[in-house]
Amino acid sequence: MTPGLQGGWLCFEHDDEKRRLSPIPSDWEGADTGDLERYCTEAKPVRRRSLVMG
Repeated sequence: MTPGLQGGWLCFEHDDEKRRLSPIPSDWEGADTGDLERYCTEAKPVRRRSLVMG
């Protein structure tokens, strides 16, 4: 597992962009729109995995 992700992460996805934020902020479930936007900005971009069928 990628270092720093052992405790889980929040994933933000939009169109072709995917971002991960770790550690998970303790207040994320009650976060308002402004906080979620800030968390998304702080999250690190990651490459999407393509699904392989077969």
